[in-house]
Amino acid sequence: MIRASRIINILWILLIVLIPFTSFPFKFFSTAVSPISAIPLTLLTIIFLFIALRNHQEIIVNKLNLAFILFALITVINSLIPIIFSDFSSWKGQNKTEEFAKSTLTILIPIFSLYVGSKIGERIEDINKLINIIFISFLLPMIFGFLQILNSYILAGAISDPLFRIFTLVSQGYLNVSRISLLTLEPSWAANLLVSFYIPIFFSVYSSHNILQEKVRKKVAFGLLSSIILLLFTKSAGGIFTFMVMLIFMILKNKRMFKNYKFIFLLFIVFSLLLFYPGAFIEIYDRILRVLNTIFTRTNGVADGSAAVRSTYWLAGLDVFKSHPIIGVGWGNSGFYFKEVIPDSRIYGEVAFYLNESNNIIPNAKNIHIRILAESGIIGAVLFFTFIFFTVKLLIKKNSDNKVIILQKITALSLISWFMEGFSLDTFGFLYPWLQIGLLSGVIKKSVSRVNYKK
Repeated sequence: MIRASRIINILWILLIVLIPFTSFPFKFFSTAVSPISAIPLTLLTIIFLFIALRNHQEIIVNKLNLAFILFALITVINSLIPIIFSDFSSWKGQNKTEEFAKSTLTILIPIFSLYVGSKIGERIEDINKLINIIFISFLLPMIFGFLQILNSYILAGAISDPLFRIFTLVSQGYLNVSRISLLTLEPSWAANLLVSFYIPIFFSVYSSHNILQEKVRKKVAFGLLSSIILLLFTKSAGGIFTFMVMLIFMILKNKRMFKNYKFIFLLFIVFSLLLFYPGAFIEIYDRILRVLNTIFTRTNGVADGSAAVRSTYWLAGLDVFKSHPIIGVGWGNSGFYFKEVIPDSRIYGEVAFYLNESNNIIPNAKNIHIRILAESGIIGAVLFFTFIFFTVKLLIKKNSDNKVIILQKITALSLISWFMEGFSLDTFGFLYPWLQIGLLSGVIKKSVSRVNYKK
């Protein structure tokens, strides 16, 4: 008979290894950004709940989990009110109840991730093994990413056909020629995967001197260098800007980093390789400049279509919040109001397409912070802020356990990334930040339990 611990270990490894496949054509978990990874996540949740019930253990393991569960419950309850009493219930063949149901399923991803992460955190004995698993999960998307760079900037598209065939096996997206997308839906998602998951882990471990095994730190240095290069070639203005904020945070928190010649050399290699193809550097700079210009000048899409579209949705989301400030309009339902609040002067490009009656797509806020306000109101926002407050308490909690120190750095960077990336993404379907927060809470709980036991 297979032991439960062995099944848990196998499922946990699968969860990590499958994270990079963010747009696998798999309908059942379509609300999750990493749909295949959601399968072992769900199975682990069921197993841990079963073990807790059988052993008469508490299911809600800490205030952190409770805070997010309350946010989810209140949001769901509040969402039912505008669905029942709204003046209109459908648009373009879609109804609010269906959109609400699909969006509500998305909230299960962070709940499961927090719970599973906390339970796995209690089981972690060797942080080196965890980092090794994460590094292994990085290898496939890393190799594919560098093949994309090779194809686009050196081989002039010579291997586009085999790359496209491989890509379509695991993704529903398209293979961009000038911007790499790894194995994700599109370049911006690749950037999010890098700055929200891999870079926080590699960066935090690399800056933790004499904590991990030397061979693990060498792998991490290679992973950090590779992930930064790949991020630059996604040409994601938001992703690159997020990385710069993370870099500034790490330097301020650990000023000795710039005295570390290895770190200086690593940055030198990154920018030297980028300058090897000056056109890429110019494209990245130009794209960031155009995005900033669009946001600050509020042009009608001439400067940069993507930024103009996002700023239009942000303003629409804020208008929806102003009209329904207390409980919001229902989870997943702010898009139903966009046709009423978006002015004619901003209906262009993608905005016009999403508002057109010829398709059945409901637009969204493209901003998780505005979405929380518009769809769950002040009540939901306060509850979510309470969850963030408990997370910050974990980050500043003093502890001498090496695992806690590393996971605190990882979670801090991941939270910064989630906040920054939240200005262009509006889903809870990304499991990595919640998984990392859960791991930290579980490791801290175990560390505190050991101290109390010794006393």
